[in-house]
Amino acid sequence: MVFQNECRRGYTSVFTFKCKMCNFENTIFSERTVQSNSFGINRAIVNGSLVIGIGHTQLSELSAAIELPNISSTSYIKHLSMLGDDVKDSTLEEMIKAGNEEWQLAIDRNNLDTDCTPMCTVIADGQWSKRSYRTKYNAFSGAAAIIGYETKKKKNHQNITIF
Repeated sequence: MVFQNECRRGYTSVFTFKCKMCNFENTIFSERTVQSNSFGINRAIVNGSLVIGIGHTQLSELSAAIELPNISSTSYIKHLSMLGDDVKDSTLEEMIKAGNEEWQLAIDRNNLDTDCTPMCTVIADGQWSKRSYRTKYNAFSGAAAIIGYETKKKKNHQNITIF
C-alpha cells in the first residue's frame, strides 16, 4: 500500500492508501468513526475551549503554536451549537429529576399552599463573566447552581452557552 493523500477535517484526518498491484484503495481514519459515548476530537476541542474560556481565534493561535491543523470557524460554530443542545438537554433532565424529588418531599412533609400546590424551597446562584480589554466583552459561558433546601443536593451546570 502506498500513501495517496490526507484529507483533514479539523483535528481529524482521513488517510488514503492504494495497493500498487491491484489498485485497491483503502481509507484509514485518525479516530473511530463508529458512534461511542465519547466526543470526537473536534467536538472535544471545542468543549475544552469553552471550559477554559477561549474562542475560535485563540484556539487557532494555540493550534498554530503547537503545529496542529486547525478547525474552521464554520465547523467550530457547528460543534458549539451541538454542544449547546447537548448541555441544554442534559441540564433539563437533571433539573426535572431534582424538581420531582423536592416536589415529592414537599408533599410528604405536607408543605403545601392553599390550593395544594407543593412548595419547594431552593437556593440559587449563578455567574457570567464579563471581561474588559477596553471593549465590552462577555464570555461565551457561565455557571449556575440550584440547591434543594430539603435534599441539600446541588444541581449545577457549567458552560451555559448563549448564541
